Amino acid sequence: MKKIMFIMALVLVAVSCKKDPDLTPKGKSLSAAPLALSFGQAGGTLDFAVVALNVEFEVTPSDDWIGCVRNSAPEAGGAIRIDVTVGENTGDPRAGSITLSGDGVEDVVVVVTQAAPEVVVSDIIWDGSQAVLMNLKGGVKTASYHFSETYDVEDTLFEFDPDGYVTSFLHTKYDDSQVPVTVAYDAGKRITGITGSGAEDFLISFEYGDHGQYISTEEVFYTISNNQVVSDMLWMPRFVKNLAKITFTDSKSPSDNMTLTYTVDGDSGSLRLTGSDGTVTEDFHMLTFDDGFVKTVTFDFYGAQAVVTYTVDPETGHIVKREQTDSWGAMVREYNGDTINSMKSLDDGWGVFHYSYNEDLDLVEVKDGDTVAKTINYEYDQQRNWTGMTIDSGEPVARTVTYW
Repeated sequence: MKKIMFIMALVLVAVSCKKDPDLTPKGKSLSAAPLALSFGQAGGTLDFAVVALNVEFEVTPSDDWIGCVRNSAPEAGGAIRIDVTVGENTGDPRAGSITLSGDGVEDVVVVVTQAAPEVVVSDIIWDGSQAVLMNLKGGVKTASYHFSETYDVEDTLFEFDPDGYVTSFLHTKYDDSQVPVTVAYDAGKRITGITGSGAEDFLISFEYGDHGQYISTEEVFYTISNNQVVSDMLWMPRFVKNLAKITFTDSKSPSDNMTLTYTVDGDSGSLRLTGSDGTVTEDFHMLTFDDGFVKTVTFDFYGAQAVVTYTVDPETGHIVKREQTDSWGAMVREYNGDTINSMKSLDDGWGVFHYSYNEDLDLVEVKDGDTVAKTINYEYDQQRNWTGMTIDSGEPVARTVTYW
């Protein structure tokens, strides 16, 4: 504890370094005002006045985050000003105190409180953690295996931070080679970098602006290495707000390097592609927006134009429908308005698939038209995360989940 000693002498006629016992009143008292100081989250300096009569007193803060300094010489009437300084609070609301104590008088306590950072609660599901989007409950630390929305099992080990954001995962490629991937974030939990090693050596970096629009990630991640490295369906948020630039650098395949830059002007925008050789393709993607979310994305698809149209609930960010029309025909996905935005149906032009979920939001049945194509059964742990899964009558799939 910091202790600051203040000594006040009663001045009558002349200033003296010693108290004259004949001139010292016999009474003692110690008081302060105000008795409570309230700081905002950013911190700062406030003060209070101390009046000490015939008493030496100590000033003792209860916590290290509270700093006390004598402001000046005694004011008229003998009051001493004490400056109290606190720094920025990055955690929960906090409270402490400053105790004034001296011989022969009761302690005086000044209460100090400080507000926590203002929490901006967003109802947009894509602003939350990936653990929630991946239907993992509780404080999950690691989880092996995860269902993608097309009911395939991904042989992947995910690691999460205590807030539920993916920090790393092990990606198994089509040729069974493995790519350890790490994910970095800024202070606002926006993705700033995705780094791959092992069978790959790449960096995907993200930059943000302030255009205020949510941009879809599926189309742009298809462009990056043909979506072989990072599956947006598995863990990447479907919409990212204020996305401005993505840079892809692959040391093992430099010809794949690219920079993708968004320009947004009101409810329209474009994506510029700069290749590894410096070639620039303006309007690589053309975008429109509605109620803050991307509405359409137009791009070249195998030599012909493709148009993706999103229907989004602007209050929650839930995708209601995604329609893609291209030279191969049309594909329509419809979604449920649940916490993971699970897919309800898929019409790929050859058939219509319907997906049913249990109360834990785990997929339990897939129908091809009216025919049941797959059934899935689960075993759960106490947090209601599945640890065992059986598709039809096949071999059980085990999943290990650990917690913070």
